[in-house]
Amino acid sequence: MNKREFKELQAHADRPKRLRAYMLANRSPRTLIYGVTHVRHTFHVYLSDDQKLHLVTYDDDNFLQRHQTEAELELEEYEPTKYAYPEACDYEFTTLLQRIGIEPTFLPYQEREESRFYGLCHDELAVIPESHTPARIRITAGEIDLPAHSMFRTNEDKRKALTRELHMMVNPTLEKLNRRFRYRGQDVRAQLEEIPARVQQFVRTVAAELSEYEMPEKVKLRMMKEMTQHVYG
Repeated sequence: MNKREFKELQAHADRPKRLRAYMLANRSPRTLIYGVTHVRHTFHVYLSDDQKLHLVTYDDDNFLQRHQTEAELELEEYEPTKYAYPEACDYEFTTLLQRIGIEPTFLPYQEREESRFYGLCHDELAVIPESHTPARIRITAGEIDLPAHSMFRTNEDKRKALTRELHMMVNPTLEKLNRRFRYRGQDVRAQLEEIPARVQQFVRTVAAELSEYEMPEKVKLRMMKEMTQHVYG
């Protein structure tokens, strides 16, 4: 190796194995990194009142997805997997990250009202208990009463592909509404009632032969009954 490579090797060897709050000159509680993960969850690293570094990620309903403290976090885990908002990140902490070779992907700078915390902290987030059972329904081309001659009934590959798409569209929404009711006490019946209409509209866009598909009333009622049972019990 040459001299430059040797210096880089030494610098890498000198990297701390974990970051600690005491490495910061400014110990005031505040947001350190604020960004977004690859699954569109909010990513928030902050210095808490307990003088420890915390990382939380949470969804758009403010349900906690992940929480770790400085004793558990690897260096690379301080970097959001999608991007960070530079105007909401702490200069001292970001400089510390850069010194150890961690460089978050920043969006273009945009003015933002100054705040101590730009994201929510652990005690502000709703926690899903381990005993929670996600709400899911089974929905297939046959169960929504597609015409018997449709290629989505007669062709096995297309039938399976449509079933996957229907599950991906319906079940995440159903589970989100389930959580809102169970852990926030929100009445979600109106949103549940919108799902059959969304399924009908989706089916109409799948192929020209289904452009005039009308979901039978008995299918809507069956779907609503099953979803309501999953959410409201």
